[in-house]
Amino acid sequence: MDFSYVLAAGGILGIWLAGRKNLWGWALGLSMQVLWVGFAIVTAQYGFLLSAAGYGWVYWHNWSKWRREQRAEAEGLEVLARRVNARYRTEGQIESTVEHLRARRLRERGAR
Repeated sequence: MDFSYVLAAGGILGIWLAGRKNLWGWALGLSMQVLWVGFAIVTAQYGFLLSAAGYGWVYWHNWSKWRREQRAEAEGLEVLARRVNARYRTEGQIESTVEHLRARRLRERGAR
């Protein structure tokens, strides 16, 4: 089997997983770029070096953006839970409230 087919399949799987905001998608996508660099050098098809750099940057940029959004959402849930707990519950229930709010957001996203 031609190695480029394996690289293409891995890249497509990486894009699909990253689109679903799965951490393994970004990891697979970035690692495939390293393999594309090796392929470009071995086959003397140096245009693939440019595409590997471009795709690698996009994977890294989107992963960084997703992590920032994920952290901001987690911090927002904690702030909201503290407000709810300060008004209606004891301090010891913050974690359960955060988990409840996360589950609720996941249900709401799944219903779309």
